[in-house]
Amino acid sequence: MRISMKKLLAAAMTAFMTVGYLCPVQGAAADRAQSAGEGKLVQLSAAKKNKKKYKKAYKKILEETILYYKDKTGITVTTESYTPRSFCLLDVDKNGVPELIVKDVAASDGMAYNNRHVYTMKKGKAVYCGTYFNRVGADVEYSPKHKSFYMWWWTNFVGGVGGRLFRLKNGKLKVYQSVWEGAKSSSPNSKKVYKYIAGDKEMKEVSKKKYKTMVKRYFKEKRKSYSFTDNTEANRIRLLGQ
Repeated sequence: MRISMKKLLAAAMTAFMTVGYLCPVQGAAADRAQSAGEGKLVQLSAAKKNKKKYKKAYKKILEETILYYKDKTGITVTTESYTPRSFCLLDVDKNGVPELIVKDVAASDGMAYNNRHVYTMKKGKAVYCGTYFNRVGADVEYSPKHKSFYMWWWTNFVGGVGGRLFRLKNGKLKVYQSVWEGAKSSSPNSKKVYKYIAGDKEMKEVSKKKYKTMVKRYFKEKRKSYSFTDNTEANRIRLLGQ
């Protein structure tokens, strides 16, 4: 069967155009796959490095008599210090490497306003993430669903009660969600108000419906409690090795 030169050229051009359009797409996809694979390898390598070194790094922190940290809760950043008297190991962000939570009171001490200082592993080194205060209670209250620390508090004279979640983001401890309800003032006839905010900002007044929705979404789940261990040499060796 004879095929004209015109048809042959048309077929060749079609094949050329098809290859020309497909190859860049395939190449880009391959590059993305390779890049994703390399990124995953880097993450796995970092996680492996952190997992291997966290015990030694955390033990070194706990062996210090006084620890310093930057307090950013006020208008200015100040350098504060504390003595690490008890600690808790908990994988807050679920990456396979536990965080170190330290407080400056004994493990069983649930005194009001005891600070919790959080450390994590980054590139094989222990780094300070931030500090959150705990109004009452001796244990770490943890939200598995939101991978967050939980604390609650009350407000005197107005029947107020609030809740707050803190979570890790890029190695920093951040306020995640906050809610509060109570009377607007201490006056007997003061109306009840509801407040909510996402992030580290001042809470704003919201409707009762909005408040209940946020409480149900972020604060109604069953939380877990993790106890602290007194920071003694025997406990450091038991949990973190020689």
